[in-house]
Amino acid sequence: MDDAFKRSESLKIIKDLSNVDRHGYNPKCLGNSGLAPRLDSITSIMKMTTKPERDSFVSLTFNHQGLPQIAGSGTAKVIITGDILDKDGNKIGDLHEIALEAVKIWENVLGGFGVKP
Repeated sequence: MDDAFKRSESLKIIKDLSNVDRHGYNPKCLGNSGLAPRLDSITSIMKMTTKPERDSFVSLTFNHQGLPQIAGSGTAKVIITGDILDKDGNKIGDLHEIALEAVKIWENVLGGFGVKP
């Protein structure tokens, strides 16, 4: 596990962001990644996907309580994302993409121990 962490920029960035969330942002503390990452422009995106079949569809409406109602054979999900910036304000990457990469790495590491997702 330590080796995977040492080799993965994504894991280091996610851990640094977690530390910033718990302890506050300190640009003098570069963290595990050496980038002093922080989040900016956090937003949510609705991702709607149909199946490959010709008649597949997905629709999204809201009920009278304002809760989303998904219909059809496709899927809809909310993705939380944002820009990850370094200490100088340069964009490092996208939160959603970096988090997905970090999860894939941990899945591979845990798979080596026989843990299945």
